[in-house]
Amino acid sequence: LDSYNKKVAKSDADLDHNAFDRMGIYLLRNSIATRSSESSTLRKGSFDLLLLMATQESIHRVLRDYVDAGTKREVSFNWFRDYYVERAAKTFDGSQEYGRADDFMEELLLTPPSTVTEGLRMELIDPLRIAEDILEKRSEVLTEWKETVSMASEEHIELRRHLLAKQMSKWGSSSPLDAAIVQEEEQVSIELPYGEFQ
Repeated sequence: LDSYNKKVAKSDADLDHNAFDRMGIYLLRNSIATRSSESSTLRKGSFDLLLLMATQESIHRVLRDYVDAGTKREVSFNWFRDYYVERAAKTFDGSQEYGRADDFMEELLLTPPSTVTEGLRMELIDPLRIAEDILEKRSEVLTEWKETVSMASEEHIELRRHLLAKQMSKWGSSSPLDAAIVQEEEQVSIELPYGEFQ
């Protein structure tokens, strides 16, 4: 956290060179507004990891979209793939300081436009457009993940019912309903669907 605080506490002259405001982590750092006596999963580390994972997933989706666009976005795809691969280990792997997703986006936003020639084709590489695509995808990713998380309790009701019945049968206090559930469970194996990340 100290290394992140040092990055945030820049001089006024350095603030003019920022590509965007980093309000997400700043709001979490505000200890007066977030002070609570209750435990919460909404911690700085969880927020930062969520933002980092959503950014990486959106980068992958943008790259897939560029591939699907064919020759229209081929040069942009090749440039951005190389740009991402050069920074992937530094930005997205391992335990590092907070704000890595913001660092990646800021570096991309500060990259000047350039032209790339492949064969007889010349194309303008517009990092601002690529950053815009990433942010649009990140919004979609976070909306999808929010919907998935909101459905988690409903999807786990059946699993919890079977687990409770099994625990009750082991404790010796089972009702006829519990016995029927345990018997049903022994006869039919429960197949759980796995998501994309499992």
